[in-house]
Amino acid sequence: YPSINGVIDLINEAMNKKPVFFTKYALSEGIGCATMHEYEDLIANAPCCLGGCVAHFVDDYINGVGKKAVGLFSADRRPYPSAYSVKYLYRPIRSRLVKDNGAIEITNLRKHVATENLKIILDVKKNGLSVSKTGFYVNVPPMTSKTYDITLPHKEGDMYLNVEYYEKDKFLYSEQHAVNSELQTVAATGGTNPLGVSEF
Repeated sequence: YPSINGVIDLINEAMNKKPVFFTKYALSEGIGCATMHEYEDLIANAPCCLGGCVAHFVDDYINGVGKKAVGLFSADRRPYPSAYSVKYLYRPIRSRLVKDNGAIEITNLRKHVATENLKIILDVKKNGLSVSKTGFYVNVPPMTSKTYDITLPHKEGDMYLNVEYYEKDKFLYSEQHAVNSELQTVAATGGTNPLGVSEF
């Protein structure tokens, strides 16, 4: 596995000449030369990168070579925790608040697939409670962004906008954006002993 700088060099060399596809960039024993987020950013920001595969998606037991701890799913299709890690780290559709939180920008990072079956639920949370909720369908072409005007409730207290993504009514993942925050006074007495650190 090359270093992260080595991967960037390979991408720069391939840019505008040939496509790049990672045949193995993650498995339950670990990943290659970068974090999942770094791989995600590399794939999303380099036009020549088409994506990648997660190795050993199912245990080798299915192939008759014995069960190893390399699968993301067991032979009977039960997911291991590493499968959930990949699920929630892979976010091909992303959002961000723009225009002083008066609009939301939806970006489709998929290279070839539009989002005609994508439903987005916006849920405003104030001090931990849901105060407003709405849903809408979006159709964003591959590798493009669309902006939608939104009207948020009166900003006060700690407010967050949860963005939930559903495809064909199946929940994919969610994101959270801070809308407003207020420093709350907390009545707590300090400790009597000062904090110290010593080598042992």
